[in-house]
Amino acid sequence: MNCLRKIPMRMIVNGVQRQQQCMPSSTGAMSALTVLTEDERVMKETVAKLAQEQIAPLVKKMDEEHKFDPSVVKAVFENGLMGIEVDPDLGGSGCNFLTTILAVEELSKVDPAVGAFVDIHNTLVVSLMMKVGSEEQKNKYLPKLSQEYVSK
Repeated sequence: MNCLRKIPMRMIVNGVQRQQQCMPSSTGAMSALTVLTEDERVMKETVAKLAQEQIAPLVKKMDEEHKFDPSVVKAVFENGLMGIEVDPDLGGSGCNFLTTILAVEELSKVDPAVGAFVDIHNTLVVSLMMKVGSEEQKNKYLPKLSQEYVSK
């Protein structure tokens, strides 16, 4: 008795086509997701350094106190990690979604709570405002969300 269900051919073909789109071509049209751009690589290294130098020494204290140290919150704002995908004209870093993921990953290696904090702020709050906010709302709130307001 065969317990495996048959996969429609179109799903297989679509999957292969998507994989091919992400692979580097001889023309250099599209690179693989495993190949970081220079900006992505620099951001990853910068966030890793920030996490090791400014967050790691405070992790035990924050765990014991059950709250973030104010210097950690200040550091993530000052380093542009709270508006990673927001246009620079609105106070953000102007990077792509992969850069957000790389930053969250590097932060989470040192303190998963700080990684989750930055992730939730960027991918739930800020991205929602970017997608469904009116231009007036974006102009009013994105600079503050990117530079000073912590989402709750």
